Amino acid sequence: MKGKPVSRVMLLLVICVSVVVMFAPVRAEAAKKISGSVGKGGKTKVTGIFPEIGEINLTMLNWGFAADDPGSARAGVVLEDIEVEKEVDRTSVPLVQACAGGRSFPEVVIVWNTGTGDEPSYLELRLYSVKVTSYSVNGSGLDDGSIPTETLSLNFDKITWSFAELRGGASGEISFVCDEDNVCEVTP
Repeated sequence: MKGKPVSRVMLLLVICVSVVVMFAPVRAEAAKKISGSVGKGGKTKVTGIFPEIGEINLTMLNWGFAADDPGSARAGVVLEDIEVEKEVDRTSVPLVQACAGGRSFPEVVIVWNTGTGDEPSYLELRLYSVKVTSYSVNGSGLDDGSIPTETLSLNFDKITWSFAELRGGASGEISFVCDEDNVCEVTP
């Protein structure tokens, strides 16, 4: 059974929540990780480009979307590319190659967790048919020994955004799905 289409009020609520999540301070112990498709047996790994690497730590993520016709009650949405930042590391060259070659990843998962003990996840973005559409290196203060960072844009056909209350267990979960036709639904 399909969920109901997202109303403007629900869409506004989701946008507001996403803005709060995007601009929430990142604690040193919190980890943002991006990884490739989920393999059998529950292992997470990037397939095809750098299979030996399971996770890439992110230092920044920026993403948003907007109604394509704000005056319409049945407006679709325009999904922006997700922009992520990470330190330059051994994944840098394969990521540049993926961008330059137009390589597509079937599934990419971005997970926020608390960084404590068993590291429960509280937010997950699951992207499908993902391409790296832009790449840039950012370097400032390099004379002090700091590591340059790189910014990547990720384009996708479909996204599932799941949030779980850290203390609420399964009853606190909510999902938001947008498909390639920019049809979005919320499922409690």
